[in-house]
Amino acid sequence: MKLFHEGEKIDGLCEDDGRVRATLRYRDHTLEDDLGVVRNVLVSVCDICDQTIGIPQQSSPAIRDARQRAVASLELNLPAIYVDMIDAAVYRVDPEANAEMRKRVLVYYLARYVREEDRMHELNAILSKDVGARPGMPTRRLSFKLSSSAARLLAAAMARTGLNRTDLTKALIAKIGEDLVEPASPPLLPELSLLAQVLKA
Repeated sequence: MKLFHEGEKIDGLCEDDGRVRATLRYRDHTLEDDLGVVRNVLVSVCDICDQTIGIPQQSSPAIRDARQRAVASLELNLPAIYVDMIDAAVYRVDPEANAEMRKRVLVYYLARYVREEDRMHELNAILSKDVGARPGMPTRRLSFKLSSSAARLLAAAMARTGLNRTDLTKALIAKIGEDLVEPASPPLLPELSLLAQVLKA
């Protein structure tokens, strides 16, 4: 991989000016969809109109990291049994984990279902499972800050299942309980426990 340097000239393609010569410069780069700004990153700049037209490979990790840090909120009030269920699953995955691990387990399941689209119907079906929620049961709040990539997974799952955020989250937690809380030896437990150790590194 070639390491580029500030001031270096390269060929580029500009939306306004076509094929152009471009100069590599350190600049603040605005992310798409108003997700924020990456400060002082090397980009290629059109020599004619002075707009950013490309990103060298060496700048990609910084930009990807900034996209991952961009956040969306997921805030729900659920029957207390659902929060108890995900907390029991989290404790099983890592007895030392804090509440942040709730989000990681939830997003792990979300990503699996988005990747394995043909299993998405399971979420609609499991929503009717009796997990112990009863009329008058107290509610507890789940509040997460999701990265932009996790927010896209959530939107994709909602679109494919037709479920709103609350019902989708309840279905995911019911599945997590079925997989991680109910069995004596959950098949996914070693993988998730290893993931928890990596995330604590």
